[in-house]
Amino acid sequence: MRFLAEFVEWIACLTEGGLFYWLAGKTFREERKDVRTYWDCILTSVLAAVILGVNNIVLYSPFTLLLWMLLGSVSAMALYRVSYRKILSLTLLYTVCFCFTDMLASNLYLSMGNQFHINGDMIMTFSLQRIGLLVFAKSVMIVFVLSLRKLIIPLVRSVYEKRVLLLSLIAFLLFLYFREPAQSSFSEEISSIFGLLVLLCALGVYVGCKCLESQNEKNQGRIAKIQNELLQENYQAVSNLYESNQHEK
Repeated sequence: MRFLAEFVEWIACLTEGGLFYWLAGKTFREERKDVRTYWDCILTSVLAAVILGVNNIVLYSPFTLLLWMLLGSVSAMALYRVSYRKILSLTLLYTVCFCFTDMLASNLYLSMGNQFHINGDMIMTFSLQRIGLLVFAKSVMIVFVLSLRKLIIPLVRSVYEKRVLLLSLIAFLLFLYFREPAQSSFSEEISSIFGLLVLLCALGVYVGCKCLESQNEKNQGRIAKIQNELLQENYQAVSNLYESNQHEK
C-alpha cells in the first residue's frame, strides 16, 4: 500500500508541475527561448521529485507551497524571456487555483465520509483514502485550470501583472489562514465557508477580467480617437498645402 500511495503521490506531483509548464508555454509562447521541449519534462520531473521528498517529511505544509512557487517560477525563467514579475504572477495565480481546488475537492470528498468511512486524519497520510482523494482532486484541478486558461493567460500577459500578483498573494494568504481550521475540523460549516470562498474568488477573477477588458477597450478607443484626430490634422494640412500651391500657380 505504501508503494502504491507513493506512486500516486508522484503522479499527482507530476500533474501539478506538468500542467504549470504547459500553462506557462501557452501564456509565454511568443517569448520562448531557444530551448528544446524535453527540458519542460526534465524540470517537471525534478520539481515533482523535490515536492514529493518534502511531502514525505511533512505533508502539504506552507513550506511545500512556498518551495513549489520558488522552484516553479525560477525554473520557468530559464525557458522564457519575460520579467520575473510576470512569471511569479502566473506561478502564484496557478498555485492559488490548485490550492483552492484541492481544498474544495477535500471537502467534497469528506462530505461522503458517513457512507465510506472517510475521515480527515486518513487523507493526510499515505493511505488508500488519500489515493482516492488525489485522483479526484487532480481531476478537478485539471478541469478548473483548462476551463480558466482563457482568463488566466490574458490576465498575466496584460500590463496589470502587479495587480494580478497582489490579488493572488492576498488569496494565497487567505488560503493559508483558513487551511489549518479546515484541516483540523472538516465539518459541514467549514465546507460551506470554503465553497463560498472559492465562489467569491472565482467571481473576483471574473470581475477583474471584465474590468481589465473594459479598461483595455477604453485605452484602445482613446488611442484610436487620437490617431483619427492626427490623421484629420495631417489631411487638413496636406489639403491646405495643395490649395496654396494651386493658388500660387
